[in-house]
Amino acid sequence: MLTVLYLDLFSGAGGDMLLGALLDLGLALDDLRSDLARMSLSGYELEAERRVGHGLSGTQLHVRDLAQAHPARHLHDVRRLIEESTLSEQVKRTALAVFERLARAGLAMAGPAAHGPKPLAGKKFVLTGTLSGLTREAATELILALGGTVSSSVSKRTDYVVVGKDPGSKYDKARALEVRVLDEAEFCQLLGWGVKEKGEE
Repeated sequence: MLTVLYLDLFSGAGGDMLLGALLDLGLALDDLRSDLARMSLSGYELEAERRVGHGLSGTQLHVRDLAQAHPARHLHDVRRLIEESTLSEQVKRTALAVFERLARAGLAMAGPAAHGPKPLAGKKFVLTGTLSGLTREAATELILALGGTVSSSVSKRTDYVVVGKDPGSKYDKARALEVRVLDEAEFCQLLGWGVKEKGEE
């Protein structure tokens, strides 16, 4: 029988808050530590404590940054950590699907990317049309985080034109100038992650 957990996140929730809720639901802290040890992560420790406030009680999980390194991690970094881990294949598939869905919803992974890799450095993009899995703002943020730039007009200096539904004249100009045109799936492959077709779970 399928078990569904519904979260009413009316004011948001951080990763430590979600893990605290899972600990309250029965996840053992030692099991959480054991599974995280299957990934190439270091310089941290987990502590849990019971908190009561305003008539509510719950578990607060503290993630202690022992290394004080504050690494900038983006979607491709998270994918690599998961794929190279010794977690089960089912857990890997589920975790990757969750992070990719979060990214498609416009989540900015890890904030500033000042020290992260820049695979799109020097590449100029133009976005046109409506993307199905990303907002225009989210796509722009991902490009900038990976070192690329985004322009509002197509020229011979444009490297890629990313087209969605109803792209308009920018698509026609890209074809005329022989600028490489990417659909959404090709764009996501360039970023290092895929977009599922409609109807896929």
